[in-house]
Amino acid sequence: MNNKSISVLSSFIEYGDKDEIWEVIVFKDVTSEKLDAVCKIAGAMAHEMRQPLQILTSCLTLINDKIPGDAELKENYTAMRVSCMMMNSIIEKINNLTRYKTKHYIQKMRILDIEESSDDSGD
Repeated sequence: MNNKSISVLSSFIEYGDKDEIWEVIVFKDVTSEKLDAVCKIAGAMAHEMRQPLQILTSCLTLINDKIPGDAELKENYTAMRVSCMMMNSIIEKINNLTRYKTKHYIQKMRILDIEESSDDSGD
């Protein structure tokens, strides 16, 4: 239904004086509630991830200052630093969620598409 999340509520109403039972079906668009919940969870997760990432980045800077001219250690430092920057970019996208879009993950499972759900997606 056009990328909408629909909640369906069905209930039965009995009219005793007419010996009739009516089924009432209510369709409700819950897309905005779903987006709100996703944004709240994502915001909490981004906040919790950013703190250890900041510590890791700070420690890497201190380690880099003490690394001698060892090329292999410098290469490992650079790989870790780049990974931290990539993690920070993901956290920024999580903080900028404005839409709820999913993508195929495994089997029939779908997961939140952070790239497409974020205002930081490069649009």
